[in-house]
Amino acid sequence: MEFLLSNIAPMRFARRDTASCFTDLLKTADSIRIATGYISTDALIDLKKIIEVNKKPYLDLIIGMHGFEGFTHSQYEMAKILDNFLKENNYGSVKVCTVFKFHGKLYTFSNQSCPYSGILGSSNLNSAFDSQSLYEADLLIKEGLLG
Repeated sequence: MEFLLSNIAPMRFARRDTASCFTDLLKTADSIRIATGYISTDALIDLKKIIEVNKKPYLDLIIGMHGFEGFTHSQYEMAKILDNFLKENNYGSVKVCTVFKFHGKLYTFSNQSCPYSGILGSSNLNSAFDSQSLYEADLLIKEGLLG
């Protein structure tokens, strides 16, 4: 296990932040599952671009809080674009939770359907690409603890 903390003054004591760890794990994953409370348009654009360029990873994305609190126009449109792209290419899907408010932040990274790492904590999807917007605290769980 490893703590992932934002590297923002005055609390600069983490070896890695969520954004750098997330990026590293994306490079090696065949598939990722993300359940997050909030997303940003930029994070959805970045995810789509990564998958387009690399032809992976397979992505299942669940968006929690926007189903109740609403999306901005650009967030909603980009979520639809990403969902259509994923489905058309058999790369996964985007779902919006509308039954209850979901504010978790869970990320699992798998190869050949076997999870090898997970990130749990306070980072919504936008923090996985830009950890400088808020001070976030997450826990990286590595192979052997998942199963």
